[in-house]
Amino acid sequence: MRELRDFLRSDWPSSNALALAKFCEAVDARKIIVKAVSDKRDTGMHFARNDLGWRLRSDLAEDFADKVDVLASSISGHQYLDSYSNDITVEVSIGEYPDGLHPNH
Repeated sequence: MRELRDFLRSDWPSSNALALAKFCEAVDARKIIVKAVSDKRDTGMHFARNDLGWRLRSDLAEDFADKVDVLASSISGHQYLDSYSNDITVEVSIGEYPDGLHPNH
C-alpha cells in the first residue's frame, strides 16, 4: 500500500509510461501501465491491447494517494480509485479477501 501511495505521489513525466508490476498486480495478471495525462476526460483505467492502461492527472493521483494512505494504516477495508471516465473500476483493499481468492495462490 505504501509503495502504491509513494508511486502516486511521485513525479512521473507525461511522456513516460510506467508499469506497476514491482508492487501491484491485476487479479487477471494483466500488466498495468500508468501514464500521466492533462485532460480530465482522458483519465481512468482502460483495456490497452492485452494489458491495462491507467491514465491519471496529477491532482487525481494525489487524491488517490491520500485514499491509499488511509487504507495503509487500516486492518481491513477498501477504496475505489474512481476517475472521470473509467471503463474499469479500480479497487485497492487490505485484509478483506483471503489469499486463495487470487488465481495464482
